[in-house]
Amino acid sequence: MFWDQVPSASINGVLRGYRIALFKLRTQELFAYYTVWDTNVFSLNITGLEVGEAYNARICAFTIKGNGNWSDAQLAATASVGN
Repeated sequence: MFWDQVPSASINGVLRGYRIALFKLRTQELFAYYTVWDTNVFSLNITGLEVGEAYNARICAFTIKGNGNWSDAQLAATASVGN
């Protein structure tokens, strides 16, 4: 998963990192939640995804005061066995 750096004009405080939430599309169940503490990293290798499953991923930047706005959901899917 990749994302863009937050524009400095949009940061309210000192940027601490990014949070990523991954939901199963069918159930909207939270599948995984990650925190990236390095503000110079703009990607995350997500492992352990289920075969043939679709996911919605959302990301936000955070400061010491809390989370910023969450992104719109981005659809990602794994291939089915044999595809």
